[in-house]
Amino acid sequence: MTSTNYAPILPALPPGQDADTFFRSARRPNVNIACESCRKSKSRESYIYPFCDGVRPKCSACVKKGRTSCVYSERRDAANSATELVELLQSLPEDRALELLKGLREKGDVNSVLSEFRGTPLATGRVHPNIESELKAKYPNAYPPLEQIVPSVLAASNLLKSDFSVSSSGEESNIDRSTATPIDVDSAVSHFRLQLPISQEPDHFDTRLRDLRIGFWTEIGVTNEFAAQVISLYLRTDHPLLGLFDPDLFITDLINQKSGFCSRFLVHSLMYLGCQMYSAFDKSASKLTQDFSQEAERLWEVSRLQDSYLTMAGAVLLSLSLMGGGRDHGVLKYAKEAAEMGIRLGLFEDGAADTRLDIDQFEKEKIASYYAAWGTFNWKTQPGSGGPMVLPKVPIPGDQNLTAEAAPISRTASTVGEALIGKTFPALCNFWRIIHGALWIYYPGVDGPPERFKLDVAENKFRELITWTSFLPSCLLRRKDSPHHVAVFQYVSGTIVCIWFHAAVLDIFRPFIKEQAKERPRLKTFSAQDTSPNAVFAASVNQLKRLIVDYRTNYETSAYSILWHTGLLYLANAMLEDGEDPQTRLYFLLCVYGYERLKRPYRISRVIVQGLLSMMLRDTDMSSKEARKIMDDLGEGGWDKVTKEVDEKIRATFMVDLNLADKDPERARVENMAEEFENMALFQDFLNRDKMEM
Repeated sequence: MTSTNYAPILPALPPGQDADTFFRSARRPNVNIACESCRKSKSRESYIYPFCDGVRPKCSACVKKGRTSCVYSERRDAANSATELVELLQSLPEDRALELLKGLREKGDVNSVLSEFRGTPLATGRVHPNIESELKAKYPNAYPPLEQIVPSVLAASNLLKSDFSVSSSGEESNIDRSTATPIDVDSAVSHFRLQLPISQEPDHFDTRLRDLRIGFWTEIGVTNEFAAQVISLYLRTDHPLLGLFDPDLFITDLINQKSGFCSRFLVHSLMYLGCQMYSAFDKSASKLTQDFSQEAERLWEVSRLQDSYLTMAGAVLLSLSLMGGGRDHGVLKYAKEAAEMGIRLGLFEDGAADTRLDIDQFEKEKIASYYAAWGTFNWKTQPGSGGPMVLPKVPIPGDQNLTAEAAPISRTASTVGEALIGKTFPALCNFWRIIHGALWIYYPGVDGPPERFKLDVAENKFRELITWTSFLPSCLLRRKDSPHHVAVFQYVSGTIVCIWFHAAVLDIFRPFIKEQAKERPRLKTFSAQDTSPNAVFAASVNQLKRLIVDYRTNYETSAYSILWHTGLLYLANAMLEDGEDPQTRLYFLLCVYGYERLKRPYRISRVIVQGLLSMMLRDTDMSSKEARKIMDDLGEGGWDKVTKEVDEKIRATFMVDLNLADKDPERARVENMAEEFENMALFQDFLNRDKMEM
C-alpha cells in the first residue's frame, strides 16, 4: 500500500495563545544590514539557526554557531550618507564639526570622512568601523585626532635634507649669537635658532651651578663654565627621563665638594654623556668625550669594589654613553653590574638580597636609593639593554599615589628634587613596570603564557598601557611651551601619546601581525568591526608619523638627545614592513635624516643609517646611487670616513631589523646589517644593469 504525502501541519499552539499574536512574535526582526556570514548561509540553515538579528559586535546566529568572525559590510547609499553627515554636524561640538568639514574638503570622499567620525560618543551610538576610531574616542591622550601631513610639503621640507645642504644655503648668517650656548655654523641645532624665538631659560639648570669648581672633581682641563653648561644640558634634557639620582642632592654636594651624594665616578660618567650632547652645539666638545670616557672607566674599577647608589647611577650613565659612542661592548656589562649591585644593596625583589636597606637610614639616603633603583630598573627594562630583571621593592620617588606608609619621607626632604625633575620620571617608572610584565615578547627565554593565550595576554597589556595614559598628570600633557622631556614622552596639545608608548604598542602586537586578512585574529575587549592586531599596529604607526614630524620640526633636542631615536628606528621598520603604503619612502627618509641630525654627538647614528639603508635596498627599489649619496651626506668627511669607521668596528649589538629579530637575531643586529650595505648596493647595481641591457 503506497503512502499518501500529506501537507505538513503546524504544531498545536500553547494553551491560551492567540494564533495572530504567536506568529507575529516569532517573525524575524527586520535588520538593515546582515553580517557577511549570515548572507552566505544557505536558506536551510535558517531552520536550525536564527536569521541575522544585526547585533554587534557579533550577531546571535554567529554566537550560536561558534563563528570566530562576524563582519558587517556597511552598504550606504548617497542619501543615507548625506543624512548621516547632517546628523553628525548637528550633534558634534563646534570644533569637531569644523574638523569634519575640513576633512570633507581635503579628501572629497564622504564615506571616508564619515568613517573617522562615527566613533565619537555623540555619534548616536554607532559601532566603530575600525579600532583606530574607537581608540581616538575612548583614549584621546594616546590616540588623538591627527592633523593631516601633506606629503608634498613634507617632501620639500628641510626634514628630508642633510644638515650640510641646509647650512650651506647661507641662512646661518642670521643666527643670534647672544644665546648662552655657542653654536657652530654647521651645527644641526642652528636651524632651530633661526625659526624659533631665543630660549628664555636661565643659563644654568640650577643657579647654584654658577659656583661650581670642577677642578675638585676632575683633572681633565675644562673650565667651570663649560662644566656647568654641560651638566645643565644633561639635567635639563635627559635626566627627567632617566632619573638615577636626586638632582637637588647631587647639585648640593657637587657645589659643596662633598661625597655623600656626588662622586668622581658619577661626575665623569655624566660629563662623558654631557659632552656627547654638547658637541651638537660645539664640535670641540667631542674631543673631550674620549678623555671623560677613559677616566670614567678607570674610576669604575675602583668604585665597583664598594656598592653604592652613586656607583649604580654612574654605571647606567656610562652604559648609555658607550652605546651612543658605538662602543657597545660595555653597554650590557655596566648595566648588568649596576643591577647586580642594586640586588646586593637590597633594592630589588630578590629572596637572596641583602636587607641592609631596612636598617635605619637617613631620609636623604632613602631618596637616593629610590632614584638609583628605579633608574636602573627602567634602563634595564628597555629592549636591548641586557635582559630582564626583578622589580624594585622600594617606592617610586615622587609618585603621588603612594601612601604615607609606603613612602615615609618628609616633604621638605623630597619636594626640591621632585620639583627639579618634574613628574616625568614617576610616570615613566609606572610605564616600565607595565612593560616588565610583557618581557616574554622581547626575550624568548623568559617564561611566557602558553601559545594559545599569548594574544589575550598581549591585549591585556595593551589595555594597561592605554589606561595608564588616561591618568597622567596634566603637567605632562604637551603644549607649545613644553620642555623637552614632555615633547619626547607625551603629547601635542595634551593628546599626542609619547614615542616610547607607541614603540611599545608596536612591540606588543608585532608577533601577531598577519598579511592575509582572513588569518588575522581579533582582539576581544574592543567593539569595533576591525579589531585585529594589524589595525592597532597601523594606528600607532600613524601616531608615530605625526610625533616625529612635530618633534623634528619644533625641538632642537632632536639634534642632541639620543633617547628619542627609538621612534626613528620603529617608524623606519614599520614603513618597510608595510609595502602597500605609498608614503613608505617619504617617512623612511624622514627617519634616516633624523639620524643624520644626530651624527655629530652620536657616532652610532651613522651605523644605524647604514643598516637601515641595507634594509631599504633589500626590500624596495631604491637605487644604490641614492643610498650612497645619503651615506655621503651622513659623513662629515664623506663616504670614505663612514666606511672607515665601520671598518674600525663601531659596536652596535641591538636590533635594527625588528621583523627579522625573531627569525635571525644575529643578522638583525645593527652592526651586522650595516656590513651588508655594500653587497646590497652592488646587487642593486647588477639588477639595474640587467634592466638597461634588456
